[in-house]
Amino acid sequence: ARLKVYQEESALLERQLIEQRKDVDHEVQLAHADSRNAKAEAERLHHRLETTCSENQNNKAELEALQETLGKLRRQNARQCAQSSAKESFLQGKLSEFESVLQTRDGEIGTLREQIQGQLEEVTQHIALTTQGPSESAILPVESTTTNATTDALTMADSQQLLDAFEDAVTGSPEQVLVEETQIHEKELTVEIPLLNHEGLLPQQTDSIEAPTMGEEIPPQQTASTATPQEDDIVGTDQDDHDILSGLTNGPDNDSKFDSESVDTPIARGSGDMQDLESFEEHVHIWPRSWHDNDGRSKYEGRDVIGYGSNVPKPMWPNMAKVALNFVIHYEEGSEMCLLHGDNASESRLTEVVGAKPLEAQRNVNIESLHDYGSRAGFWRLHRLFTAKKSKCTVFAAGMALERNPQAGLAMKEAGWEVASHGYRLMNYQDTDEKTEQEHMERTIAIHQKILGDAPAGIFLGRPSTNSRKLAARKFYYDSDSYSDELPFWTLENGSPHLVIPYTLSQNDMKFVTPGGFANGAEFHKYLVETLDTLIAEGRAGRPKIMTVALHCRISGRPGRAAGISQFIDHARTFGSDVWICTREDVARYWYDAYYPKGGGTPVGKTVVR
Repeated sequence: ARLKVYQEESALLERQLIEQRKDVDHEVQLAHADSRNAKAEAERLHHRLETTCSENQNNKAELEALQETLGKLRRQNARQCAQSSAKESFLQGKLSEFESVLQTRDGEIGTLREQIQGQLEEVTQHIALTTQGPSESAILPVESTTTNATTDALTMADSQQLLDAFEDAVTGSPEQVLVEETQIHEKELTVEIPLLNHEGLLPQQTDSIEAPTMGEEIPPQQTASTATPQEDDIVGTDQDDHDILSGLTNGPDNDSKFDSESVDTPIARGSGDMQDLESFEEHVHIWPRSWHDNDGRSKYEGRDVIGYGSNVPKPMWPNMAKVALNFVIHYEEGSEMCLLHGDNASESRLTEVVGAKPLEAQRNVNIESLHDYGSRAGFWRLHRLFTAKKSKCTVFAAGMALERNPQAGLAMKEAGWEVASHGYRLMNYQDTDEKTEQEHMERTIAIHQKILGDAPAGIFLGRPSTNSRKLAARKFYYDSDSYSDELPFWTLENGSPHLVIPYTLSQNDMKFVTPGGFANGAEFHKYLVETLDTLIAEGRAGRPKIMTVALHCRISGRPGRAAGISQFIDHARTFGSDVWICTREDVARYWYDAYYPKGGGTPVGKTVVR
């Protein structure tokens, strides 16, 4: 019986245990579910936290950008306020001047009115006396009257009408007075360069070339193809003139003529004209998607892809030199882009900071000091080098930089260097309007004349506009804004020949501060030596050329780079008379003497010096 009781109790406990186990399992499941929910909630909160942080960062970046924009706007507003204040002061001064002028004119008008009124009274009195009958007391002396015999016929109404008309003519409208008072009269500047041949003598025939007057366009000159001279006075033919102006010039030891019959079409000859309208329409019809009006032309819009072609001139440089070697020093420090010069951004090109970007509305003091090194130290090192070597060179001097440091300009003049123009500013003239660019040229010419006593013979802008050559042809004997050849060539600008002496970006120290360029002075020296040796060999084979070496004060003025230049000058001297170290003005004088186009700008009946 006891065992039975124990068994029943044991069965009861077992059932209770099973129930409790079920309850525990249920609670565990509930706990697992709560844990999963808590984990999901934690992940959701973590994601929300990350999103909030990202939004905060974006808001912070936006806030910084807005603050920067606000700063720029404030600076621009400050500049605009300053400019407005300056303009207001300028206009106020002009207004005062105009008021003073108007007051002066009012006084003059009052005086004239009184004079005319007195004369009118005399005329009226004379008319009144005349109508009463002639008498000795009524006749006025001839000296006391301003009228003639027809005055007696005037009436009072006619006299008053003349007085009113006179007042209207004198006073004029305020707008007319304003225009008259604000007219700008440009000062005429004259460039005169006596033309010499390669022997240093003045030619005996038509040997002088009259320089253009500054501020005036050169009128088209009479040529052999447009005048009607006597038969014996004609110099050359129209075809010869066309050949020479086209770059097919026959100079010393180059008697080959351009064979116009060897080319069939005007397009191939470079005239830029289609044979006829049918040919033009045919090309457009065949190639409708790729055809352009300039297709097939070798000369178009100032470009010439043929040049001398196979008829290259063979210049006889002085002493039968094989290479004309020209060193060019850029003096431009102090004319670069800078807020202190009135610009909207800082300079960024051609300094030791490779890859620098222009800072909008901010100064870059590092770039400024790197340019200052060029004018303070680099120029004088190059000056000592070239004067010690007794070597000629050309300086491309920017007008603004030259004006800031006249001492450097006088040192160039005392050394006997050619000082050509590098424009007024070290800037990109690509989008500059024609009037502003013309003013820059005239201003830099005035600076050259003031400091050096002479106007520059040539100009190199570096970053010209499509108007630059047209403007340069009016004011300079040559320009160097071209990289298209190894010899000078003529273009027909402003109705007369204009000389272009090509420049170089190859033998240029700018490669020291550009990616993939020269690493040290030895590399630059080696490249210059190899270039000169190649040109010497070509010159000895009958094809003399020009070699230009371009230097910048802030770049080649550094000691290690200047050493390479010194070694190269020594190397060039080893060739003796085969190398003519010259200026670009020397080259221009020779080319004007030896290759000035026949009939192009030369009066008919005169002999062209060859």
